[in-house]
Amino acid sequence: MPSYGNNSTPRPIHILPDAVASRIAAGEVVERPVAVVKELVENSLDAGAARISVDFAEGGVRRIVVEDDGTGMNRDNALLSLERHATSKLEDAGDLDHIASFGFRGEALPSIASVAHLTMKTRDAASETGTLVEVAGGLVKDVRETGAPRGTRIEVADLFYNVPARLKFLKSEKTEAAHIVLATRLLALANPSVAFTLSSEGRTLFSSPACESLARRADEVFGRGTASGMAEISAEGDGITLSGLLLSPGTGRPSRADLYFFANRRSVENRLLLSATLEAAESFFPRDRFPAGFLFITIDPAAIDVNVHPAKREIRLRDEAKVRDFVLAALREKFGELSRGKSAQIAAPRPAAVPAPTLAPGTTPRIPAASIPTPPATPVKAGILREVAEPPAPPSNLHANAPHPAPTLHTLPESLPQLPSWRFVGTLSGGLVLFETTEGLLVLGASAARARIAYEHCLADLEKGEPVTQGLLFPLVVELSPAAAGALEGGLALLRRGGFEIEPFGRGSFRLSGVPAWFPVEAADEFIKNAADSFAEGGLRSARDPLQARDTFARIAATHAGRGPAPADEAQALDLASRLLACKNPLADARGRAAITLFTRRELTGQAVQRAFL
Repeated sequence: MPSYGNNSTPRPIHILPDAVASRIAAGEVVERPVAVVKELVENSLDAGAARISVDFAEGGVRRIVVEDDGTGMNRDNALLSLERHATSKLEDAGDLDHIASFGFRGEALPSIASVAHLTMKTRDAASETGTLVEVAGGLVKDVRETGAPRGTRIEVADLFYNVPARLKFLKSEKTEAAHIVLATRLLALANPSVAFTLSSEGRTLFSSPACESLARRADEVFGRGTASGMAEISAEGDGITLSGLLLSPGTGRPSRADLYFFANRRSVENRLLLSATLEAAESFFPRDRFPAGFLFITIDPAAIDVNVHPAKREIRLRDEAKVRDFVLAALREKFGELSRGKSAQIAAPRPAAVPAPTLAPGTTPRIPAASIPTPPATPVKAGILREVAEPPAPPSNLHANAPHPAPTLHTLPESLPQLPSWRFVGTLSGGLVLFETTEGLLVLGASAARARIAYEHCLADLEKGEPVTQGLLFPLVVELSPAAAGALEGGLALLRRGGFEIEPFGRGSFRLSGVPAWFPVEAADEFIKNAADSFAEGGLRSARDPLQARDTFARIAATHAGRGPAPADEAQALDLASRLLACKNPLADARGRAAITLFTRRELTGQAVQRAFL
């Protein structure tokens, strides 16, 4: 029966032979072929190369070649670079506190050489001839002079030939090749001033000269059109710089796979940066859709630890809260800016060819019925919508003298650009409303639209502290469990600030006598119960984070306010659209559900319209 380390017979402690120790150390740095490519290319970048080429075969296992025109090395330095812990990038322990280079551990070359056949050809500017070094399994086999241009060429062949167990754990050749391609793309993207070429078995995968812009480099290495739909971002403050390319709000991508982060030009994985980006995008992308892009954070090397992972994939930030707050605020501002720009495209596309007729004072224009198949002869203007969209009558259970809903909910501001010529097409299941416009097909999600309108009105009420409240003719009594009642009682101030007139009514009950003007009375009971649960769970503890509590409160309230059927007719649909377009961010509700999206005639070809909504 095999033993798995439980043998009771004691064994003496001994020092491992250098060959065995080197292979164990190599396992930390060289996990798979892509690690070889990454280490060698980073050395080329640190050597000041202006041109780097990468070639590989059979997923990198059979051959990897990295060639550069950097500073190169003389004979002594070439041999010394193959010794463990030998590096030109550190002088003393103090340098570890502000690492500015890509590689510094001094283990890459010796680790690679210990598990492969390595051939190095290098020459520095001061040497008349180059040096050729051949290594197998960590042992130097040959050193001789050779003709060589300035720079370094390293070929790694038969990777893991002497560690067969590691070969068994590699993925398929196609998978390993995909890792190499992505890693090289990211290295090229982070260094647009360096010319990059990547090839495999005689086929060039990409070749990019030095680029002046990140957008052009992204198109060069990831494929034409990669930067299309992305906008540049640039923000700076408190010793941190955030830059890169970011996908504009809209339908987004189906996964987070197209979101890449770089810290001081080093491609990294960091949960803090990811969570901050996803939180910033939450209100601007549909549910289950994600932003995409390439985000670069530049920070003082002393404020970042790149030595927490042998392969340097992960980083640790000294002041995580400061970095997260900065990234979150910068991305929210950028997403908002892009959203406003995109909503302007929806609200004011090309003007209609036929001018609007002049209306006599007091005249109410006729809106074509949904059953008419042809569009109206004249465009529907914002002013027309104001005349058509009248505030609904107050619910029957309101006081006769209670104020009507705030008029700004049902009108458009005078500064809003003219709306396009829209033809109401009809509704789909799931509360989707379809309009034909001069630009294409506009799809409005009724529930998300109402929720977005309610969310922004709720935040405005909370900020001003002067909400318009509609009193209930018959007050509503909400009964809660003792625990929920105790939690809700601690949050009554926030509820009242938002326009809810509520007070304890004894034995776990609360008396609701008024709701905000924008809030549907029929949703009040469920909302109060959900708010109590949120207070109990800590999500609405305003004493700890007032701004976050207000936002959470507004999201919960808006979700309840948004429920309901699709508009019953064209007038209601146009009214809802006009109120949505008056919002700061009309593209999605606060939970990321798409509220309105324009599919141009070009985009409609072969595209599923409901993809972003259902």
